[in-house]
Amino acid sequence: MSALRVALIGGLLSFRGLFNWLHPALFIPTLIVPPLFQVGRSLPAMALGAAVSLTSFAFGALLLNVEIAAGALPLLVLAMATAAFSCAALGIAHAAVALRVRELAVFSNLVFAVLLVFCGVNVPLDDLPGWMSTVAQVLPVTHAVEAGREAAAGAGFADVADLLAAELAIGAAFLVLGLALLRYYEHVARRRATLELT
Repeated sequence: MSALRVALIGGLLSFRGLFNWLHPALFIPTLIVPPLFQVGRSLPAMALGAAVSLTSFAFGALLLNVEIAAGALPLLVLAMATAAFSCAALGIAHAAVALRVRELAVFSNLVFAVLLVFCGVNVPLDDLPGWMSTVAQVLPVTHAVEAGREAAAGAGFADVADLLAAELAIGAAFLVLGLALLRYYEHVARRRATLELT
């Protein structure tokens, strides 16, 4: 499931980079507009994450001679797109924290590593300690990876619909959290007159 890993990088880290590398004079006015702008801004990151995931998956399947039924491909694409959404939503929350913390690169790498270990990407959830599997249930990527594995094994949409719905719900929760944090940090910055200093 390396392709889902790439969705994580495209969805989470590139969106965080967008906030960190944009000059405050360009970024700060966008905080004033409705939250829908923040969600719309993540669409390119989600599309990039899904596209890179699909490309990586295709090359990986060709190199490793992996045979997947043609009927499973739409479900795999759906699982990758769902993972890209949930990771972009986590990226919005992460970017909100970046508005308050000057240097967030180490924390970004830590989040990336935790997601790779906890979410069953490198190690199946059944092989992880119970507490790690429990934590993984509320993290992005976990359910999309499982849905992708089941789809590759021949499961139909009805078999993975609950997993994809759980992934979307987790993404929606992180999206709401991220937008709330953005609004809160904007309010604090306005009150302290530190909009240009964050």
